[in-house]
Amino acid sequence: MIANGGQYMDGSGGHSTSSATYAKIRSQKWDYVVLQDNQGYFAGYVNQLGSSTCAAANDRVRDSVYANNPCSRVIWFAGWGLLGVYPSGIPGDNTIKMNIRIDSNYQYLNNKYPNQKELIAPFGKTWNAAITASPSIESLLFGSDGNHPAATGQYSNAAVLYAMIFKQDPTNINYSVSGVSASNAALLRQSAWQTVNTPY
Repeated sequence: MIANGGQYMDGSGGHSTSSATYAKIRSQKWDYVVLQDNQGYFAGYVNQLGSSTCAAANDRVRDSVYANNPCSRVIWFAGWGLLGVYPSGIPGDNTIKMNIRIDSNYQYLNNKYPNQKELIAPFGKTWNAAITASPSIESLLFGSDGNHPAATGQYSNAAVLYAMIFKQDPTNINYSVSGVSASNAALLRQSAWQTVNTPY
C-alpha cells in the first residue's frame, strides 16, 4: 500500500510521478490493484475528466499495472464526497449528489477502455444506499472532519472490497467493529452486496 494523506494521481508528488508507487506495483504480480485518486476532482464535476491531467495520470498508473502483470485486475476507487455540500457551494448539493458525481466520473473514465473495462468499487454508491435506507447513518459514516470515514464508513468500505474481490456475500459475516452498531453493520453489509451486484 502507498497511501499518503491527500495524495492525487497527478501533480508534483502524485502517484503517476512517484517512484515509490511504481516500485510497489512492480514488487509482485498482483491479482488486484486498487487505484485511489483524491476524490476532489471527481466530486465537483460531471464527465470532465477526459481532457484533464487527472485522467491522464490515472491512465499512466493503470497502464503500469498491466505492464507489470497483464493478468492483474484494476479496481477504481469510487469514493465519497464531503458531509453536506461541496466547498464551492453548488446549489442544492448534498452528500448523495456528490457521491453520484464521483461514481459517474469513474464510469466516464472507465468508458475510455471499451475493450478492457475495469472494476469500479462503489463505495459512494453503497453509502448512498445506506443513507437512503436509514438517513441517520449519514453522519456516522464520516469522521469529525466531514471528509474521511469514521469506523462506520470504513466498515462499509471493507464490505465493498470483500464482496468485489472474494465474490462472497458479506451479509453472511457477523464480524463486529467497536463503534459500529450491529444494526448499522448489517445494513452496510447488505448495501455493499446489493450495490456491488448492480451492473453498471
